[in-house]
Amino acid sequence: MNQIIHVWGYESLEERERIRGEAGKDPNWPPKITPGNILNMNSEIWNPAPFMRPMGGDQALGNVYEMRTYTYQPGSIPELLKRWEAALPAREEVSPLAAGMFTEFGGLNRWRHIWPYKDMNHRAEVRATKIEGWPSGAPGVVSQENKIMAPASFSPMH
Repeated sequence: MNQIIHVWGYESLEERERIRGEAGKDPNWPPKITPGNILNMNSEIWNPAPFMRPMGGDQALGNVYEMRTYTYQPGSIPELLKRWEAALPAREEVSPLAAGMFTEFGGLNRWRHIWPYKDMNHRAEVRATKIEGWPSGAPGVVSQENKIMAPASFSPMH
């Protein structure tokens, strides 16, 4: 609870560095935060799955988002991506995938997917739907984390 998750899309690490440098010149960035309100900060670099649509723009897909993060044994991600690419079209007939990505830096061997829903009832309906070939995981799951999120009023995903 009480977490803020920023998802910033960049075309490359060079673009990320350039944009972060420009933002650092803005006197209003980062926003002023009351001391003691941040207990932990974490930064990770993720690559979009090869089959993912570009993120960004106004993707008002839902009022509730589910973010699922899995850690796999080393070497599992290529097989996972292959299985997801094959099974995703049937899953997206029920609801769209907002993001599918794997780690580049930070915790390795991780896979994250983010799904939008109208509300929690819609999520329950979608999750109860039987879809051929789904879920499409890979062997070697070490851990899983699940978060239910609501976009901030200023989010382009709202």
